[in-house]
Amino acid sequence: MRPLRILRVADVFDNRFCGMTRVMHLTSDELRGEGHEVVHLFRENLGEGCPERLRRFVVPCRILSAVRRLHAESRFDVVEIHEPLAAVYCAARVFDRSLPPVLVFSHGLEA
Repeated sequence: MRPLRILRVADVFDNRFCGMTRVMHLTSDELRGEGHEVVHLFRENLGEGCPERLRRFVVPCRILSAVRRLHAESRFDVVEIHEPLAAVYCAARVFDRSLPPVLVFSHGLEA
């Protein structure tokens, strides 16, 4: 199998030592160890300055825009998006098949 170019996206601060970003970095290390190329988009890359109460609406649109731009510059085989943000991208991909396939990543503990 040829190495994949993977874009992983989550609206959390990049901190290798806790929470969602720790999981993303650890699993990315494994993917890289298998020869895949992994690029991350975290909150710092999605533009700060959005009021917290609007993030759930604004950030998914920013993600779609960022993926379009990055994919045009450097083709990705797959985009992995943290679950709370994936709906807008998934809906856009129904109409725009030039967008890379999407994997939805969910991390959390069930009550």
